[in-house]
Amino acid sequence: MRKLERFDSEEQAGALADVLLGAGIRCSTLPSREGGTDVWVEDERRMNEARAFSAELKRNPASASLNDARRRAGEVRKAQEQRERAARGRVIQVRARFSVSGRMGPVTLLLVLACVLVAVLTTSSKGLARLDIGDRTEVVSWLSFQSYVLEGGYYRWFARLPDLAHGQIWRLFTPSLLHFGLLHIVFNLWWLIDLGGKVEQRQPSWLLLLLVLVLSGLSNSAQFLLGASPAFGGMSGVVYGLFGYVWVRGRFDPASGYAVGTQNVIWMLGFFALCWTGLLGPVANFAHAAGLGIGALWGYLASGALGRVSRR
Repeated sequence: MRKLERFDSEEQAGALADVLLGAGIRCSTLPSREGGTDVWVEDERRMNEARAFSAELKRNPASASLNDARRRAGEVRKAQEQRERAARGRVIQVRARFSVSGRMGPVTLLLVLACVLVAVLTTSSKGLARLDIGDRTEVVSWLSFQSYVLEGGYYRWFARLPDLAHGQIWRLFTPSLLHFGLLHIVFNLWWLIDLGGKVEQRQPSWLLLLLVLVLSGLSNSAQFLLGASPAFGGMSGVVYGLFGYVWVRGRFDPASGYAVGTQNVIWMLGFFALCWTGLLGPVANFAHAAGLGIGALWGYLASGALGRVSRR
């Protein structure tokens, strides 16, 4: 996608978009950060055609070719509306079956259920009574990055990753399903539903699954290697990765529809910084940092900004 031109008014941009639609050139109109409205052409190979229509619209807005394009645009819209009505009548939207208030897609839902299930399995009856989630060390150890034992208040484990070396690959990902305390799991699942829902509303569910697997594996690895302990867990590395992806993708690719409110950005980055102070106790800061960095990089590359810079 490439910006064609900026107009002072939305009506002017809409007039050009109407002509381009009739000519078969897919485009979008978006508010410009400098004011006015931008027209973006989706297929960059047709930029020269789009520029020619724009020039003709300014030179002679009532020309026969433009009127013909406008007529075809009306036909295209009518045909699209008919197809959409027919599709709504015969297709069962699987995503809607899994959604919660239109926000939670199937992958997000499965992740939430997995976290809740793991919270139950890793919590004793006494722990559930006092909402002390994740107090069954023997089960937590089996899902941690590296198995360990708790002796005299200290954690003991093998430092050379024998579990992964013996094929226990799940340990790369399952620490993200572990949570310790009610606030821990509520905070992470709240943001997972919000950010995961944003991705599944705009892109295929398999992309969210791929994002989660990559973010989980790399953020957990970073936390173990740099944090010097396997006693960590939580979806926050993935959450910060999804935050970085959605935030940066929206900043560099407004047409994607991604956006994070300024207050949420301040809140997430402020909490990220606060965790490093130690005031909140032991926190998987390296997982947060790795997830945020990887997600932001992924969002930037997916936005196409690097390609646009290189073409300039």
